[in-house]
Amino acid sequence: MSHQYFSKRNMILALALVITLFLTWQTHQQNVDVAQPVNRLSNPVASANHERNIKPVEFELQPRKSEAAVLANIFSIPHKSQETVAHHSFKQQVQAVAPPLPFKYLGSVEEEGQQKVIIDDRGEVVVLKVSDTIDGIYKVTSIERAGSGTRVNFSYLPMNITQTMVVGNGN
Repeated sequence: MSHQYFSKRNMILALALVITLFLTWQTHQQNVDVAQPVNRLSNPVASANHERNIKPVEFELQPRKSEAAVLANIFSIPHKSQETVAHHSFKQQVQAVAPPLPFKYLGSVEEEGQQKVIIDDRGEVVVLKVSDTIDGIYKVTSIERAGSGTRVNFSYLPMNITQTMVVGNGN
């Protein structure tokens, strides 16, 4: 049990205690001048204002309005002229924008009378027809062949926004 009293932690704490006691004793042995408290003035704010040459502000009290007038206007907004209101009121129209289509067009094919497109969906080749859904996010709404090009309309489902992929001369 005696080895617990002489552990490294206890020895460090004991040494710190001895040093603290020694320094305290040394401080009391020296002749130290202790500052005496300053006499407080009866009005410290007035004294501080006098030293900084600040004049006190005087307020004039207005007569109180009737209770009905106070209650009627407690949350009223001051009227502004129509010109001021028209100048400051404008509607900022924010239009939702879907992220760019993450697909690459690889080609198109017609199978059983139905137009299909072949796309690269982040490294995976996918054949799509109208009404197919990709990752639950994009839905093919139409595939149109126009001249030498193809136009594929996708619906971005989270925002219900139509996006169009035009390849070739599909204008």
